[in-house]
Amino acid sequence: MPIKLLAEIRVEHPYYATGLCARAQVVPEASTAQRLRGLRLTAKEVVGGLSLLADLTDDGKAIVAFPTTSLRFYLLKLPAELEAATDLSALPPGTVFTDAGPSKPMATVQSEARAGERYAKPNGAVAFVLSGRPIAGTKAADFRIVQPAQGIKVKSYEASSNKVFLEGPAADVALEYPIAPRQVPGTLAAIDVNIGPETVTQAAKNKPRLFTVQLKPAAAHWCYHLVTDLAAPLGEWRITHAAADGPPVNFGTTGRAEIAGADTNDPFGSNLLHRSAPLRVLRFVSDDPVACSEKRARRLALFAGDRQLFGALPNPPPTNVRLVGGRPAFGEVLRFVTA
Repeated sequence: MPIKLLAEIRVEHPYYATGLCARAQVVPEASTAQRLRGLRLTAKEVVGGLSLLADLTDDGKAIVAFPTTSLRFYLLKLPAELEAATDLSALPPGTVFTDAGPSKPMATVQSEARAGERYAKPNGAVAFVLSGRPIAGTKAADFRIVQPAQGIKVKSYEASSNKVFLEGPAADVALEYPIAPRQVPGTLAAIDVNIGPETVTQAAKNKPRLFTVQLKPAAAHWCYHLVTDLAAPLGEWRITHAAADGPPVNFGTTGRAEIAGADTNDPFGSNLLHRSAPLRVLRFVSDDPVACSEKRARRLALFAGDRQLFGALPNPPPTNVRLVGGRPAFGEVLRFVTA
């Protein structure tokens, strides 16, 4: 009986030059693992994802015939340094990757749970503070009056105060609203796939079904702090990027500054100046946010006038986050001291 690749879940991340997220791990949910065993299917961990293998008969049929079946898997949390390079805001609790069709990346949907509240409502328009927190973007229409069946209306919801405004006669009111579901410990997102007779037919033809999970890279401005004893005026300092390969990054004059004292816009730089006295501390911030990438920005050079001090500045690691002007930046400290 031949063993065929039935389907593959592949996790992609633009951080990697190959596009494949080699450190991603995908595992089946407990009930899915049990279901796979019953169907004579094997889940095998592979680099950047998971493969589903099927025992087929010599004429290309499944050993255990099954209709279209939904299976749930989980993308496990990423290592800390890779998690820092990932836009986790695109993966809030309850994120589920779902099938968007052959040759298309999987789509994301937001699952939700429901919370309930009960109030003894007096007559007229009344505001109640919710004990739970609805998911972001919740509107009045997302609330459901469970009791009584008629007469009570949700007029509005105010997220800043977490208040719901009800209208109608005096009544014992029960309502529901959407909340973020509890995240399964150790996971980043759920992955739902469907397999069935057509999947088996294609596997027998060596055409396995591919499910692609695409992660988004984190992006932030790059910030270099330079500690130096050189006296060149601020206007003579510059960072240039001579090569086109690697992450696109540019440093203009607006992101260039010297830290002369306590600076509330740059707590890290202020502390660095205090620790480095009597040396100078200069700051260089990129014009735009830069997406995380393992590719190096080649020939990124720092000049003081016509003098090149560094010819290959390193990419600031996404684990080194500084607040500059109230926004996060990926930072790196440089030192050029002659004495």
